Amino acid sequence: MTVYVSQQPTPNRHNWTPDLEPATKYGKLKFIFQGDAQPYMRPQLSLDHALNALRNFDPAQDHLLWPNTGDVTAMWCAILALSILGLDRISFLYWYKPRENRRGYYAPIEFLLKESPNGTQRNNQTG
Repeated sequence: MTVYVSQQPTPNRHNWTPDLEPATKYGKLKFIFQGDAQPYMRPQLSLDHALNALRNFDPAQDHLLWPNTGDVTAMWCAILALSILGLDRISFLYWYKPRENRRGYYAPIEFLLKESPNGTQRNNQTG
């Protein structure tokens, strides 16, 4: 089980970085892009990098996480890469923080790419 983090967090101007330790409940953390990477500067090379980093992504047990910081292009590249790799589903870790409890936690959210929620095959037709 692996949690693929779109980009390694770096401290912001207030010296804050997100605590990703709760995500380790779902697997070992693996950073797709380093913290100083700027995927928006070279989107095609960044997509190729993400394809290589995610080549062993197993949709049955792995998750994708955006740490709510860094270059959002890193996450776009990760999602596009997993789609190009032909996966039938992608699981994301969502940070949930209930109002009554100040401690939050990650929860998986799965998107089916090849089947609709009612179990029928998706097709590429519109209208």
